[in-house]
Amino acid sequence: MAKEKIKTPEATVAEIEKGLVPLQKEAKKIVIKTAEDVRGAATFLSKVKAYVNRINELQSFFTDPYVEQRRVALTNKQTIEAMFSPKLEPLIEIERTVKRAVSDYTLEEERKIRVEEARLQKIRDNANAKREEEGKGQILEPVKTIERATPTVKTEEGKMTTSRTWTHEVLDLAVLRKDEKFMTTLLALAVQKDLHNQVLRGMVRDGVREVGGVRIYEDVKVGVIVAK
Repeated sequence: MAKEKIKTPEATVAEIEKGLVPLQKEAKKIVIKTAEDVRGAATFLSKVKAYVNRINELQSFFTDPYVEQRRVALTNKQTIEAMFSPKLEPLIEIERTVKRAVSDYTLEEERKIRVEEARLQKIRDNANAKREEEGKGQILEPVKTIERATPTVKTEEGKMTTSRTWTHEVLDLAVLRKDEKFMTTLLALAVQKDLHNQVLRGMVRDGVREVGGVRIYEDVKVGVIVAK
C-alpha cells in the first residue's frame, strides 16, 4: 500500500479491507487477565494504531486537494462578500424599516376592525336580548364583518404580500426558565442534537460530580502512541 501504488480510492479501500482481516482475528483472541496480557495488548494496540494512522494518511492523500480547493474557494467567497456587504446593508435596513411600517399599519387597521366588529356584535347581542324579553325570535342575519385590506398589493414593479403570523420576544429569561413546557421542549432539542452530553462533559471536566439523572464515575483512559 505504498503511495506510488495508489490509483483510486476504491482500490485503496479494497487493500485496506484485506489488511483488516488478520487484525480482526487477532482482536478476538485477546483476553486481559494478567500484567503480561496487558503488555501483549499494548503491542497489539500499537499495530492497530499504526494501521489507523496509515489509513488516515491514505485518506488525506485523496482528500487534501479538495480541502485546499475548499479553503481557497472559501477565502475568495469571503473576500467577495466583504466587497458587496457594505452595499447591501443599507438596502437591507431600508427594507426592514419599510416592512415594519407596513406591518405596524396593518396591525393597527386590524385592531380598529376588531374594535368595530366587537361594537357591532354588542349591538346585536343587546338587540337579541331585548327581542327575547319581548318574546320575539333572534335575529338570524349574521353580524356584518368589516372588509380587510387585500394581503397582496400589485404594482408595475412587482407585488407585496402581507400575512398574519405569530412571533415572540423574550422578556424575562428567569421567568422563561420556569416554564415547564418550554424547558421540556428545550431539553428534547438538546438531546436530539447531543448538546446535553456536551454540557455534561464540560461540567464533569470542571469538577461537578453530582447531576440528577446522570451517573458520573471514574474510568481509565487508554492512549496508544506508535514508536518511531
